[in-house]
Amino acid sequence: MEQLFSDCILMELIQMSVQDMRRAPRLKAALPILFKKGTGVTRDYSTVGIYFLTDIDLSKATEVDFVLLFNHLDAGRQMHVNCRGTVIRIRPDDGRYGVAVQLDSHTFCV
Repeated sequence: MEQLFSDCILMELIQMSVQDMRRAPRLKAALPILFKKGTGVTRDYSTVGIYFLTDIDLSKATEVDFVLLFNHLDAGRQMHVNCRGTVIRIRPDDGRYGVAVQLDSHTFCV
């Protein structure tokens, strides 16, 4: 009986989605990103991380600086967020690079 209970708990843990284990809720949005050497577009983001698609070949564990644009919020203002983070995962995604970055710092600018 004890083994059956342990197996059930293990199965529940295995079935947990990655979303359930994240530290912060993710927002899905396609926002433009600017790098010194190119561009990208977000798939989702949170206060602690971001996933984006880009043609730029980045390396895991490197620091990256970029600007996240929120111009759609107010056509009269150029709102953006200056970000710095560490690349934690890279994988092919729809003919581009899918990049996950853990944010180290970000500053809102209006």
